[in-house]
Amino acid sequence: MVNPMEVDEFALLEATDIYKQHCRSCHGRLGDGKGAGAAEVSTPVTDFTLAEFHEQSDGSMFWKISEGRNDMKPFKGKLSEEEIWLTVIFIKDFAPKE
Repeated sequence: MVNPMEVDEFALLEATDIYKQHCRSCHGRLGDGKGAGAAEVSTPVTDFTLAEFHEQSDGSMFWKISEGRNDMKPFKGKLSEEEIWLTVIFIKDFAPKE
């Protein structure tokens, strides 16, 4: 699957709000998986800053957010497809800078 959303200023602002509301508590402000809620789950929270995380496709990220994974509950039904794609845009920004 290819992300149909264009990366622009509006998309990034909206994506930031979605991340803050639904993801930051576990994945952390820096995307390193060290949010306050990470201690409340039994499986390690994904660290979005790791290069190996960014080796997966946008479609794979979309699916994991939609369907949930380990302790993370599914977000389909809670977020629209557009909001999930925006979240993918946001978490990709945590990629290590070369």
